[in-house]
Amino acid sequence: SAASDVYKRQVDISSNFFEIGGDSISAVKICVELEKFNIELTPIELLKYQTIESIASYIEKKKEEVE
Repeated sequence: SAASDVYKRQVDISSNFFEIGGDSISAVKICVELEKFNIELTPIELLKYQTIESIASYIEKKKEEVE
């Protein structure tokens, strides 16, 4: 998967996307993978919220706004 391509080394929820080798191309790939789980996230949002922790918080906030 795209996520495993980006995250070849061990990461945790506070690992920075860019510091572990992420870039705009991998951001697009990850967003495509997330769509398979009905999670809508744009590459711009992924690049803005650069840790799993902040991305999860952002997605939860978006989800609450829709409900």
